[in-house]
Amino acid sequence: MILDTAMRIIATEGLRALSTRHLAEEVGITEPAIYRHFRNKETLIQELIRQINDKFGTLLQSISEPDLNALDNLMQMLDKVLSYLEQNWTSSNTILSLAVASEDPAFEPELAVIGALGQSCAEQQLQQGLEDGSIRRDIPVEQLAFLVLSMIVLHIQKWKSAGNKFSLRTSWHPYARMLEVLLSGR
Repeated sequence: MILDTAMRIIATEGLRALSTRHLAEEVGITEPAIYRHFRNKETLIQELIRQINDKFGTLLQSISEPDLNALDNLMQMLDKVLSYLEQNWTSSNTILSLAVASEDPAFEPELAVIGALGQSCAEQQLQQGLEDGSIRRDIPVEQLAFLVLSMIVLHIQKWKSAGNKFSLRTSWHPYARMLEVLLSGR
């Protein structure tokens, strides 16, 4: 309850709006009750990021379809990730808010895990694509993975800036087709 409310506050009002007083009011508990669960605001945010990382990691591990080539698997992975983020908009808005607004280096290791998960998963699919011939060979896998993730992050930021008012997944389809052509070289 405390973490979910903290995530909602960050996602809707921004990181600066999250105070233990505001959080306690929203949850309906006393401020000292928060400190029984978390040492301070920093540890609360670190736990929040860890929780999002765990959910995101589980999602990424469950996506691959053995019957598809690597390019189709990657495109399906991106579609499922965007669908998940749209359904769990507080998670995506929270991570973006923390990544942009937080100047606290204590959060960097946890935030880096999300990027590393995405990078690793994309690189794995792209490497398999080199092996099955569905991905072009003239651009290094690391650069292709960076391109894929950059496009996704920019699309999510555009969605967040618009107040999550359009379908994240559906509006991705034209970019997905463009990305598919770029990655396949066809």
